[in-house]
Amino acid sequence: IGILLIDHGSKRPTSNQRLEILREMYENSPNTPEHYTIKAAHMEIAAPSIQEQMEEFYNEGVKKIVCHPYFLSPGRHVLEDIPVLIREAEEYLEEKYGNGNENENGDGDYELEVLLTEPVGSKLELMIGLIGSMVQEALGEDDKDLTLGDDGMDAYESGFVPKGKDSSELGGFLGEVKRMMDEQLD
Repeated sequence: IGILLIDHGSKRPTSNQRLEILREMYENSPNTPEHYTIKAAHMEIAAPSIQEQMEEFYNEGVKKIVCHPYFLSPGRHVLEDIPVLIREAEEYLEEKYGNGNENENGDGDYELEVLLTEPVGSKLELMIGLIGSMVQEALGEDDKDLTLGDDGMDAYESGFVPKGKDSSELGGFLGEVKRMMDEQLD
């Protein structure tokens, strides 16, 4: 089973790397079944694309792909753009590998099932808990900083403004939203 994590894509390399870090973390999680193959794709702006990753899955012999939009809300990208891109990728693959055309596996039998999950933000109960934890962390009421590794250093370059670094900057989730909006205006 192939799991395709999909985000928007960005001109900012650290934003795109964030999805790859998420992919690695999910792949290495003890809760992820060993028979899952995890890939990441960007809806636009950056590579790899949804079509590229779906074709790679297919050429690896994966016959079922679960696409997961890594978005907070079921907006236009989740409800319209991503389903269209997935459908276009399916049509491309069927045209290329269907109708007796041989694929890289050499069998010529086209078979692919593609499923689409709800966006990550659709689980409101979980989001409320996360927001509460992050607010407590920002207020210093939480002893555990989830972004720090054992050595006290950031586990990855998140793009967030660390607490206490510059009080004029927004930190946490709202800071990231502001920086993403500013980036889109550039």
